[in-house]
Amino acid sequence: MVMSGIQIRELDVTAIFAEQALLPEGWQANVRIAFDGGRIAAVEAGAAPQAGDERHAILLPGMPNLHSHAFQRGMAGLAELRGPSADSFWSWREVMYRYALSMTPDQVEAVAAQLYVEMLEAGFSRVGEFHYLHHDRDGKPYANIAEMAERIAAAAGDTGIGLTLLPVFYAHSAFGGAAPNEGQRRFINHVGQFGRLLEKSRESVSRLEEAVVGVAPHSLRAVTLDELRQLEYSQRLAHRARNVLARAGGSTGRALFDAALDGGSVALGAGPSQIAAGGPADFVSLDGNHPSLAGKFGDAILDAWIFANGGKVDCVWVHGKKQVSGGRHAKREAVAKRFREVMTALSQG
Repeated sequence: MVMSGIQIRELDVTAIFAEQALLPEGWQANVRIAFDGGRIAAVEAGAAPQAGDERHAILLPGMPNLHSHAFQRGMAGLAELRGPSADSFWSWREVMYRYALSMTPDQVEAVAAQLYVEMLEAGFSRVGEFHYLHHDRDGKPYANIAEMAERIAAAAGDTGIGLTLLPVFYAHSAFGGAAPNEGQRRFINHVGQFGRLLEKSRESVSRLEEAVVGVAPHSLRAVTLDELRQLEYSQRLAHRARNVLARAGGSTGRALFDAALDGGSVALGAGPSQIAAGGPADFVSLDGNHPSLAGKFGDAILDAWIFANGGKVDCVWVHGKKQVSGGRHAKREAVAKRFREVMTALSQG
């Protein structure tokens, strides 16, 4: 790329200059962020750009995605069929079990990579992977008990997303200690076996930057911009009022963004996700030329992004490495090719 008449390579970029950036103390203008490796070295507001700085209109902290079952990306859109009874969960459960019982480790890795590319392109910089597809198709552990966890780690490493791996302890099918059913045979562990799985899972992520391993007895919820909007809308219906979640005089978009960012970072054990010295170099830039962002400044940007589908993700950095540029992941085509091959094989199997 060319900036200020100087030819530089992307790998040489160690500073970003943003016309507007959301810092812990609020929106600031003309912000220069220098980063060294995967951490932020310095943040200066009211600064002037320097030669070689990569320039952007709007910069936000990277958002964590709290909830993922990566293998389920392969079944998206396939459970929209009403069952034969009042059990509205029937079709989803049957499709989920079919995919869970058929996928190989290679297929799981390919599907997870596709999902993580899509997350990065949407502006997520870290994922909480609630991983419960542990064993071979017959329900017996692989020779490497963390085989599937290693495939999740490989997908995260290949795509560049930050990973909080949460192996799920799954021992029963329902409340009251009900015995697992046949469709859950790849999920089940006893306590001692789960301890070994957890230990090997930590080894699986050891080569990833700032990866975290936790324990999940069950699962939380994901957050997307549609779902942030729905959270506010549900409260409007309940209270018959507008802008319920915002403080008096404050922006609803900002309140939702801050809560999701702060709560998500704590939940995934990754430390604060904010643009501050010493913090992770995880950033998202928005396309300042998008029509919905015209004339928008500060919190109005978040209101437009969340409530008016305003703007789109332009670039995403994770640990100081740019993974998305111009809205496209660097490995989008290669990952999508593998995903299509897997989906074709699964549909024929």
